[in-house]
Amino acid sequence: MSIKTPDLLWAQRAPHVFLKVNVPNVDQSSAVIDLTETSLHFHGKGGIDNSEYDATIEFFAPIDLEKSTKAISARFVVLMLVKKEEAWWARLCKEGKPRNVKVDWDNWKDEDDEDDDNGQYPNDFDMSQYGDMSQFGGMGGMGGMDGMNFGEDGGFGDMDNADIPDLEAPEDEEEPTNQEEKKEE
Repeated sequence: MSIKTPDLLWAQRAPHVFLKVNVPNVDQSSAVIDLTETSLHFHGKGGIDNSEYDATIEFFAPIDLEKSTKAISARFVVLMLVKKEEAWWARLCKEGKPRNVKVDWDNWKDEDDEDDDNGQYPNDFDMSQYGDMSQFGGMGGMGGMDGMNFGEDGGFGDMDNADIPDLEAPEDEEEPTNQEEKKEE
């Protein structure tokens, strides 16, 4: 069986990089997440067929290991990287753009849109949902995240499905069959 390269999805704000290693159902006992100030190496098994995955990238600029966090969820390995210097990066990797690095459009913000955040993190990066992170060793929790809770509904509490129209036609209005349409023509 060959080793696969997982997609890396990323988004950023001036002080942070949000990074997801797209490997569902990662076997936590075999996962290796080696994070340094300048790079990430991931190796582990996961996916539907329990395939082996491996990826290494060198960051555009250094990160603060003490403040950065990582966790394994059902769908991703999630990392919240704190930049050593608060600035927007031109790209995630120091050199070039590997084919497996993609923009996380669900969490992306442009530099000039950053004011709209109100200091909140994207839903996938509410690290409190992952519980005790001490199992990953060497990386304490991120400061300033106490009390961050998007709720059981993931921050979508005021969405109401009542305005969504039905997909089927009402019972009193039957749609014409092809034969009825031909008769009218």
